Amino acid sequence: MNLKAFKYTSSGAGTTTPLRVSVELLQDSEFDIQGLVARKLGERIMRKQASDWAVGTGTTLPLGICHAALTPDHALATGTTITYADLMDLEAALDPSYEQNARWVFNKATWTSIRKIEDGNGRPLIFDQAVSGAGQEPQKTLLGYPVVLDQSFPNPTGDATNFAVLGDLREAYVIRRVAPLTVVVNPYTRMNNGQVEYVAWERADGTIQNRKAYVVLATEDVA
Repeated sequence: MNLKAFKYTSSGAGTTTPLRVSVELLQDSEFDIQGLVARKLGERIMRKQASDWAVGTGTTLPLGICHAALTPDHALATGTTITYADLMDLEAALDPSYEQNARWVFNKATWTSIRKIEDGNGRPLIFDQAVSGAGQEPQKTLLGYPVVLDQSFPNPTGDATNFAVLGDLREAYVIRRVAPLTVVVNPYTRMNNGQVEYVAWERADGTIQNRKAYVVLATEDVA
């Protein structure tokens, strides 16, 4: 396992342009604009990191837990149609040693397709579990394991697309954060224009540390 430190910036790839906010807005606002800017820049970086930790190629990016070059543990039997048997077959492929802390991860489109699976009488096979207490949301579970929705995962479309995982993710994947998120406020460069510049960055990496701790589901390979 080889962990590096890729630099993520709020400017995005291929640009160094910072976010510029007018001095008037900073002075006139009735709430903390600077705090809002810092949070939003952090969110921008975290969304990019989430994508890389899901499907990153491992060259100039972290190696994603569901990247395209992984050999899946089970492929759908018919194209992109998810069946109950497919889910059972994937669960059967998971090493029992990692079942206790296992969870599913896929995006909402996949979850919607799974919830549409019906029995021979047209009744859904998958239900959210009710939770007692006012204001409590139903728990998402599938075959007894918690479900995590991650929009960075691919849709179950195309040929031989890895789109879902099941397993002990803490054991399967490791993330390295070199230092906390850094936000730099620059009031000088655009002073004559009445603007303050903001930029954020963080150095981080991620990679698979135990491939046996989880299993991968893919669409059918029709090639």
